[in-house]
Amino acid sequence: MPINNPLHRDKNAFLLVINDILDRLYTKELHLFTNNEGKWLTERCLVFRISFFLQRFFTKYKYYVDCDYNSSLELVYTHDGRYQWKNNPGKLITCKNSQWNLVMIKRFIDIIIHKRVNKRTDLICFEVKKRNNQDSKNMEKDTNNLKVLTSDYWYKFWFHLILWQTRKTCKIHTYAFWSEIIE
Repeated sequence: MPINNPLHRDKNAFLLVINDILDRLYTKELHLFTNNEGKWLTERCLVFRISFFLQRFFTKYKYYVDCDYNSSLELVYTHDGRYQWKNNPGKLITCKNSQWNLVMIKRFIDIIIHKRVNKRTDLICFEVKKRNNQDSKNMEKDTNNLKVLTSDYWYKFWFHLILWQTRKTCKIHTYAFWSEIIE
């Protein structure tokens, strides 16, 4: 990796890491974009491969790379005085429905980097889109999800990765505290 410690929360340091990881993905895993009978693999597969490279980097800083860690479970107190795990379909995110009314829905975020201790140790979150899945509705949903995470769930930065067939055409949108950071 090109930098020693990105954890001083500098956006440019994180961008160096992300760009290096995308370079590795497109160098070592190019077949994911080209050799699938003319089709790309699913977004979930690409998210897993990106997470693999991210985890290799962030392990030395004792951060975990997960797919929305523990949003599928919630510890609840039952009427008989016991605690038990209950299924929970994701983090609560406020969004607009088709009539432009604000509603609460539960979402899963593609990649999160955190300490698994409490939300004050949350570091970065990612949404990943393939080039053929970036219609305005999907992009707006992802953007809203990530904005909420930087405000309600304490993530320092979020990145929206748009993957294309070649590394040169990939796009990275960077956000912090509800606002896109324009280069």
